[in-house]
Amino acid sequence: MTTSYVCPDCGAKIEVPESLAIGQHISCGHCGCKLEVATVNPVILAGGWDDEDPHRQPATNAGRRK
Repeated sequence: MTTSYVCPDCGAKIEVPESLAIGQHISCGHCGCKLEVATVNPVILAGGWDDEDPHRQPATNAGRRK
């Protein structure tokens, strides 16, 4: 089963599995925006993880449920 979210960069619908883990990375298939799972209940996606900086703190509420 999947849940739909809206990409904070381009507004495209992102389908994500409901079995997510905190810290899991998801990319928008349309624009490539990188999102990180900040919480799982409810699911909140944070924007812009950086592969170069593993200590970066994610922003909150970047992705919103559609």
